[in-house]
Amino acid sequence: MLQLDIQASLAHQHGPFYFAVVYLLIFTLNALYLYKKEPQQSPKLKTFRLWFWFSNISGIIMAGFGSYWWYENPPVKQELFGGKIIKVSGLATLESTDLYLRETKHSGPDATPAKFATRKEKSIGIKQFDFMAISDKPFVNDENFTIYYWLTDHTGNYSKNYTINIWYTPEKNLKYTLGHHPKTNEPILKKIKNPNSISTQSSIILFPPAYGQRKSDNEGSKKTIRKVRVIRSNDASERISASQIISGLQDERTFVAKKLKLLETFELSADDEFLDVFSTISGKEPMALTILDLTRHTDPLVSFSATKLVDRIDLSNYIEMMLRTDDAEYRKMAIEILSRISQRGRKRILNTAKIDSKELSRIIPRVLIPTGSRQGDRYYIKAIWDNRVDFHCLAMLFNEQLLHGGRSLVAEKSNMQKMNGRRFVYWYSKEWVLFMAKEIENCHARAEFVSGITFAPVRNTKW
Repeated sequence: MLQLDIQASLAHQHGPFYFAVVYLLIFTLNALYLYKKEPQQSPKLKTFRLWFWFSNISGIIMAGFGSYWWYENPPVKQELFGGKIIKVSGLATLESTDLYLRETKHSGPDATPAKFATRKEKSIGIKQFDFMAISDKPFVNDENFTIYYWLTDHTGNYSKNYTINIWYTPEKNLKYTLGHHPKTNEPILKKIKNPNSISTQSSIILFPPAYGQRKSDNEGSKKTIRKVRVIRSNDASERISASQIISGLQDERTFVAKKLKLLETFELSADDEFLDVFSTISGKEPMALTILDLTRHTDPLVSFSATKLVDRIDLSNYIEMMLRTDDAEYRKMAIEILSRISQRGRKRILNTAKIDSKELSRIIPRVLIPTGSRQGDRYYIKAIWDNRVDFHCLAMLFNEQLLHGGRSLVAEKSNMQKMNGRRFVYWYSKEWVLFMAKEIENCHARAEFVSGITFAPVRNTKW
């Protein structure tokens, strides 16, 4: 017996003719089978004989009508245009009235939440969308199809939407990834030239389990250096003050869509207001650090918007002025900013500023990578150790700071021995991950700040 999907395809192609043939086969052969099965003197033979001839003749008539219909209505050749959109954020949703879209989600790390979490922490995940357009007529080159791109918050409500266009091309096995327009920062689709070399899920499947932390006493311990200056934007329609921009961007729990709105509003501010906000030192951290960290955000739109803000000032001159001042707090802030910039960006600044100081040689890189999730921005650390590590020290640290379900120190050590010398930890707090990195290094292990999606140390960003 042919498979059901093959039968459905034949019925779709041949219409009434197909059903006439099926009728002939089922009813006529069934009547013939029952006729031969009955004894010669059975009174049912006449009934089966009539059944056989009736089904045979009616089937032939229906087959004739089906053949005529088939001749008058030949199958229509349908044109297909399809492909894949890979590595879409788990926060995003794609919809279209022009295309058929099918979503596949690959789960992220099996993350364990901190004990004080109010709900179960969900993995970030990454999505792939298969798209297909069907037409009775040939597609035209550069024919346009519209896709709606939505970002959702932690409740699942739609918070921000964009329109993306995709154009027809006769190429097969198309694969796209999401990018952004270099001028408008609107999301666009970028075609992958060699799709066979791209893996759509390996970066997620290979991510080992990550563990949330127990609340640290170091969170929120940073002292306020200066009072935040509140400058209202000239754009009255936005109704977003400078204090809202600062608090919203510095709060790790602020959702990606809201961060985008705050960054876009910040970009519209006048030069003097922009510099005031960018130079603000809040109780959490300097605003310059906040923006620089966001340039490495896993969401490309947030990353691009933050990079545009940094490019608006002469960062080399900005840091040079702080390093040359007699104010120890400004010099300390300049060193902290340099420690949170990628090695490439740091070298570019120091070469431009032409500063050579023993103080600068002691910079310990702390290049954080915010990873967007529905609960806010997560910060991941990859702890790496070998036989030179103070194993007891590291086990004590993990046992005290991570969610472990009451595991004893002995059980913690046993668990660590199964991890092949590496462990991923995270939380929604810069202060906590910076504290953890320092403590991991104090145990003679190595700490890397990584993305929660690719688990790479740093992306190829400007800063």
